[in-house]
Amino acid sequence: MINEDLIKYIDAQKLRGVSREDISLKLSNVGWKTEDINEGLEKFFPTFTPTSTFTPPEPLKPNLMPKVVGPAGALPIKKIEVSPNLNPSPIQDPRTNSFDNFRPEQKVQPVVTANIMSPGPLPQGAVTASYRKDYQNLETVSGEPKKHWGRFIAVLIIVLLLLGGGGVIFASVKGYINLPFEIPFLKPTPEKAMAKMMSNFSAMKTLHHATDLELSVTVEELNSMKDSTVLDSNNSLDKDLESDKKVAMTNKVKIKTDMDVDFTNPESINLNAVTNGTISIFGGSSINLDSEFRMINKTFYMKIPDIGMINEFAGEPNSWISFNENDLKELLKEQSLVSYDEAKLKKIKTLIEDTKFVESITEVGIETIDNESTRHYQVLVNKEALKNFVSRMIDILNESELNLQKAEILSQMDSIDEIKADIWVVKASFAPKKFTFILSTKDIIIKDSMKVKGKITINSVISKINEKVTVDVPEVSRSMVEIINKSKLKSKDAAIKANLANTRVYAESFYDKTKNSYGKANLDGSCITPAKSSMFENSEAITELLKVTNGVASCYSTSKGYAISVPFASDPTTMLCIDNSGDTIETKIPLTSIVCK
Repeated sequence: MINEDLIKYIDAQKLRGVSREDISLKLSNVGWKTEDINEGLEKFFPTFTPTSTFTPPEPLKPNLMPKVVGPAGALPIKKIEVSPNLNPSPIQDPRTNSFDNFRPEQKVQPVVTANIMSPGPLPQGAVTASYRKDYQNLETVSGEPKKHWGRFIAVLIIVLLLLGGGGVIFASVKGYINLPFEIPFLKPTPEKAMAKMMSNFSAMKTLHHATDLELSVTVEELNSMKDSTVLDSNNSLDKDLESDKKVAMTNKVKIKTDMDVDFTNPESINLNAVTNGTISIFGGSSINLDSEFRMINKTFYMKIPDIGMINEFAGEPNSWISFNENDLKELLKEQSLVSYDEAKLKKIKTLIEDTKFVESITEVGIETIDNESTRHYQVLVNKEALKNFVSRMIDILNESELNLQKAEILSQMDSIDEIKADIWVVKASFAPKKFTFILSTKDIIIKDSMKVKGKITINSVISKINEKVTVDVPEVSRSMVEIINKSKLKSKDAAIKANLANTRVYAESFYDKTKNSYGKANLDGSCITPAKSSMFENSEAITELLKVTNGVASCYSTSKGYAISVPFASDPTTMLCIDNSGDTIETKIPLTSIVCK
């Protein structure tokens, strides 16, 4: 007999759209009797009969699951034939009290023969997955939801483990924590790390650059070499009273630079650099290189260091000099062995882009710098590629002096012992943190008389990325071109003095050779076309003097005396004058006779 639980189950299945046949099959599989199943189904799937008689349903059976007989776990199988109900009577839907669910197509039910499980004790886990899902729905419909706390807790633990493990992996990749091991599939290749580092470096707006440079060059004279001598490591000249000691000298340059750089405008990079440096040469003599540099809107400014030879050339120490891009082009044209040529520069740029300088990149390990976790990479430079680069560079420049020295330069490059760079990249951001560059050479023999060995080391640390940078224009500065031009004029003035001194020597020699006479008079003052048989005719000393002064000079002579006056290159209104009295004077008065006034 059917009961309330069976009615609720069939009702729930019908609401889900399950057919009468499927519901009947599922109930048969779990041991319900065919007559109970049909009786329950008739309430929701009524069949039509021609008779108008109404047969009331039998009372519902009180139990949902039928009693079973047999040993625990036994599932005997028997064949049951289900006969069609030929006299169904329409039954009202108990929910609507109507005949809305009348289905004429179900007038006759076919005979169904199926193997079903007879009622018996069901072992735990023996119910099929489909019935388990249906039974859960039945429990929900009956108002008694089942709480699966164990499964929920297990899923929660798995989610937490995934989130925690993923978080640890993310933090390790970003460099926030350091694991004692690397995760291979998340570890970047050295090439990818370098590419990301260069991309991030180019995207930086501002940074602080602290650089230490050290250059060491040891020179030995081959004539005095002896095997028992040890090179001096303190920049001093080894001098021993014993003749069997070889002479060796080590010169060093040390420069420390702190530089703030602003890349906000790529077309006009601004920077401020303060340098502290020393040069130790000639057996320990030290020269101070302290200075300051600024770059603002393509104009370069330099504070003159307190070095005698530089002060004589550039002016007072701690004063500022400047030059811009146009000044640099002008200086390259006039001062450099390499002429400024746009076509050559384009070829050089292409050569740099095409040359593969890097031989290999290897990861050294994880290191902490300034409390930041970094990856340490080592880059080896291909020496053959570098040598080929220098060779092609000389060909592009095509300068006669370089062409003559090309074979010797390339031969000396074979003496390079090592070229390498160490780079530290921040794990979290792939930003550059530290650079170290080392170039060392083996012994280089120069013209069989000298042996040279050198090493250059550069260490640079980057910090204060994208912090504010302020670079101010110096209040007073002088143009570098102006200083160079003045220096050229001073050099000409020195040449004028030297040539006038040579001319005095020539005049006295001429006076002795011509028996105490300076020759015929030259009273028009011309040095270019002097009078015949005068001391100025065919004079090599006068010819050299006119080269220095560009042909500007005054020459007067008689048999008893002479005078020569030349304007200074640095100040044409002032003249330097010599005469046979032996005096040399600076004067503003033009020369008109054989006496300087």
